[in-house]
Amino acid sequence: MIEFHPVVWMMDDNFRYIKYHFHNEAVIEDEQTGSYANSYADIHYKEYGWNHSISEVLNSLIKHRLTILHFNEFNYSCYNCFNNVV
Repeated sequence: MIEFHPVVWMMDDNFRYIKYHFHNEAVIEDEQTGSYANSYADIHYKEYGWNHSISEVLNSLIKHRLTILHFNEFNYSCYNCFNNVV
């Protein structure tokens, strides 16, 4: 399972300023273009999401009896999915 830290989802698309709440307080609505397969595709849509804290994610999994043997964090992304971030 890959889960990004909620601070990532607080930022605007270009990582210049904080745009959203840390906790799940309101829907995050964004205009998007392209797709995960082709970022240049002529596709335009609205994307809706909610910011979930790490404890909210882990506690939900534990509540449904998932046995967690390890919890690791890494200083890199599994793929290049963010603007202006190295």
